[in-house]
Amino acid sequence: MKKIRSIIIGVSVAVIVGGIGVVNASSYLTSGSDQSSHAEQGEQEMVVYQETGTFIGLADPHTVEIKTSKGYEAFQLSPVAQKSALSLGANETITFSYTEKGQQFIIVEINK
Repeated sequence: MKKIRSIIIGVSVAVIVGGIGVVNASSYLTSGSDQSSHAEQGEQEMVVYQETGTFIGLADPHTVEIKTSKGYEAFQLSPVAQKSALSLGANETITFSYTEKGQQFIIVEINK
């Protein structure tokens, strides 16, 4: 029981100190009529990370390359973020929010 309590406290501290927010990200990951079907299936909370970087460009319609503090990284785009990414130019400073799904990073919101 003490081990579980320690883990919960450790995660809580990481969330507070690291600036990580827990939000319902299902509306970012879907578009249109898909939203209602997800709501009916029971929505899950996802951890959403926020970061700033330099937009390098689109690798394909649903993948972008961004230079972050960790170096150059590829991110998948949610349908909502795909629309926003079309208005970005190379070497623009951006802020973006993303989730992790397995080993993929999926941008749910991207702004200049």
